[in-house]
Amino acid sequence: MNIPRVEQKPSKDEAILNLIADCAKEMCQDEGWFDGVVGVLERLGKKFALSRVYLAENLTKETFELRISIRAEWTKPGWRCPLGKQKNRNFLGSEEGINRWWGRLAQESLLSTSMSDFPQEVRAVLGSMGGGTLLVALLAVDGKPWGFLACYEQTERYWTSEEATVLRLVAGILAAAIERSNKLRQRTQRRERLAELVEEIPEIFWSIEGNRLKLLYVSPSFERMWGCSQKAMSSDPLGFLKNAFPEKGGQARSIFDVGFLQKQKGTSIHEEQFRVLVPDGKTRWISLRCSILMEENKGAGLIMGLATDITEYKRREMRWLTQRESLIREVHHRIKNHLQGLVGLLQQYIHHFPELTQPMQAAISQIAAVAAIHGLQAINKGGQIKLEETVGAICHNAGRVANCPIHFDDGTVALDTPIIIVEQEAVPVALIVNELVLNACKHRDTKSGEIRIWLTASTQGKSAELLIRNEPACLNEELDFVSGQGLGTGLGLVKSLLPPVGARLTIKERDGGVEAYLGLSSPVLQVQSI
Repeated sequence: MNIPRVEQKPSKDEAILNLIADCAKEMCQDEGWFDGVVGVLERLGKKFALSRVYLAENLTKETFELRISIRAEWTKPGWRCPLGKQKNRNFLGSEEGINRWWGRLAQESLLSTSMSDFPQEVRAVLGSMGGGTLLVALLAVDGKPWGFLACYEQTERYWTSEEATVLRLVAGILAAAIERSNKLRQRTQRRERLAELVEEIPEIFWSIEGNRLKLLYVSPSFERMWGCSQKAMSSDPLGFLKNAFPEKGGQARSIFDVGFLQKQKGTSIHEEQFRVLVPDGKTRWISLRCSILMEENKGAGLIMGLATDITEYKRREMRWLTQRESLIREVHHRIKNHLQGLVGLLQQYIHHFPELTQPMQAAISQIAAVAAIHGLQAINKGGQIKLEETVGAICHNAGRVANCPIHFDDGTVALDTPIIIVEQEAVPVALIVNELVLNACKHRDTKSGEIRIWLTASTQGKSAELLIRNEPACLNEELDFVSGQGLGTGLGLVKSLLPPVGARLTIKERDGGVEAYLGLSSPVLQVQSI
C-alpha cells in the first residue's frame, strides 16, 4: 500500500528564525563586516519581496546635518542598477524635516515612513523619485547612532510586525558585526604601532616561562644589542649571559635559577647592571630589570624583562667622575700647599721666639699631619688615603720637626693588602699618629734612645695594628690613658680624637721600653679591592 508523501513546510516563526540565523552566519564568516552585508541584504529583499534594501552610514554623526553614504545595496532584478560610489555619498540637508526624522529614528530605533513625507531631492536617495514606503532600523555602534538599515518598496505597503522584528534583529546583527570589526581593526592598529615602537626603541623586551626557561618573546632589537640572533636565544634563553663579566653577571644569572624562583611569592622586581662582551669584541654595559610573576600553589612563574644598553651613559659617567676626581685632587693639592706655606711661616717664628719652640713644633707637626692627608688625597686615585702612606708621611714630618730618628721595622711599612682610611676619619687618625710619634720623640733618651715603628695588617686585611716603641724608656706611674689621669696636652688630644668604634689605644711599659699600640678596624678602615 502506497502512503502519499506529505511535504513538511517550516512554520512562519521557524522560517523567520532560519532567516535570522542565515544572516548571522553571513556576518560571522569573516573578521570584517562588509563582505557579508550584500548577502544579508539579498536575503531580506527576496524574503519580503522588496524593491530595494540598503545599508547607509551617517558620515556626520556629531553635527546636525545628515550626510549619508550607501555602504551596500541590493535591488530586485530589473528595477534599476545600484548607485555608483560617487553617487553613494549624498547630502540630505540640514532642514528641520530631515533633522526631525533622524532624531525620531535615533530615539525609536525603528520607523515606517511614506516617501511623500520627504522632499523630492531626498526621495532619490532614500527610495526613488516616485512614491512608496520606507521601513528603517537604526544601527547603534558603541552606543552611538552609526547609520540605518532601510527596506524600500515602491508601492504603498503595510509593514507587518514580523518584518519589523526581523529588520530590528538584523540591524542588531549588523551593528554587532561592525562594532566587532572596528575593535579588531583598532586592536590590529595598536599591535602594528606597538610593533613599530618595539622595532625602533633601543630597549629589549623579553619574556621567559620561568619553570621551564622557555622563551616566549624577545624584541627584534636583541640582535642589535647582544650581537646574536633571536633564534639563538630561542634555543638557549640564558645564552645572552654567557659573555657577561663575572663581577655582576653571576648575580644576573641567579635570577633564573629554579631554586631562586621557587622562593619568590607574588610579584618581585630585580635590577642588575653588568658588562657583556659582544661578538665584535666590544664591551657593553647592560641594565637588566626583571619582573617575576609567580602563580600561587603552582610553582610556575613568568619572567618579563627590560634590557637597556647603558654603555654611553657609563662612558659619560666615567668622564664626569674623571673630571670630578681631577678637580678634587687639585683642591687637595692647593690645601696642602697652603698648609705647607703656613708651616714655613711658623718655622721662621721659632728663630725669633726660641722660648716658644716646643709649642710651635707641636703646632707645626699637627699642621704638617693634616697637610700630609691632603697631599695623599691629591695624588691617589679616588682621593683614597692609604694607611701605610699616611703613617710614613707623618713619621717623616714628625721626626724632622722633632729632630728625632725614626726606624721602621725592616725599613718599610708596606702591607700585603692595601688598607684605606675612610675620609671622615683620616684627619683624626693622622693627628693621633702624629701625637703618639711626637710624644715618643719627646721622651726619648737623647743618648741611646731609639724610636721604632711596626705596621701590620690582619690576614683578611680587615684590621691594622700600629706599634710605636720608645726604647729605653719607662712609663710615668701617674699615667692612666683609660681614665685620663696624667695625660698631657698631646695625649689629651689623642684621647679626644680617638674614634669610639673601630679604634683602640693602649700604652704600656714592656721589656725596658714604652709601647703605644693603636688598633684600627672598620668603620675607621676599609679594605681596598684589588
